[in-house]
Amino acid sequence: MSTAAALVDTSERLAILTKVISRVARSKRLAYADSEDFGQSVHLRMPERNYDIFTRFSGRGSFEAFLTTVVHRMLVDWRNRTRPRWRPSAAAKRLGAEALILERIIYRDGFPLTTAIEVLKASHSQHTTETLQDFFYRLPVRFHPQAVSLDELEREPNRRTEHWTQRNPIRHTS
Repeated sequence: MSTAAALVDTSERLAILTKVISRVARSKRLAYADSEDFGQSVHLRMPERNYDIFTRFSGRGSFEAFLTTVVHRMLVDWRNRTRPRWRPSAAAKRLGAEALILERIIYRDGFPLTTAIEVLKASHSQHTTETLQDFFYRLPVRFHPQAVSLDELEREPNRRTEHWTQRNPIRHTS
């Protein structure tokens, strides 16, 4: 095979790969920014591994089906790298089932305290609003990792810490 033919073959395969990446991202309901990040990470890994995905294809089945399987596995790896597994704190475990749910809603899912309390109340919580707020103040502070652009950091360098001190003034005194 000539160099020009190999180049055309590789560019066609990269086009198929791009199509498969977008299809997998859509099927897993990734946000636009996450699908872009995931696609870039896949394309960055290709030259690092000398395009071995293309050479590992043995011809059994279709090339797109093979790539779909590979990209699904790469998505699992990417999610594990970018979003570590959620584990409840020891304090939440000691406080009971409702504290576990409260911690998960606030720190994993990123909802404010008022929303978390409303969710617990709607699910027939036996505790009062004050008790649930007390649970929250007894939980350790956990930061939710979030991608922030450099422009946003330059505009508001202390936005994250101000947000947490306003939410929990008891633990963050000046």
